[in-house]
Amino acid sequence: IYKLQMKPGETITHDLAENRGAWLQIIKGSAEVAGEILDAGDALSTEDAGEISISAVETIEALLFDLN
Repeated sequence: IYKLQMKPGETITHDLAENRGAWLQIIKGSAEVAGEILDAGDALSTEDAGEISISAVETIEALLFDLN
């Protein structure tokens, strides 16, 4: 579990390994992931291996779960 706190314009990446899943839960603010805007209360999940890029549109707080 990763706690994200990012300012507008900041971007982070997370490498999701094969046979794992990810769940991103936006707590506060908004972020762009894979061309989609996620606002507070929104979530995104994936089981596609590779790089996940998260860009803060507004100041955000979020949780990123890397699932087994």
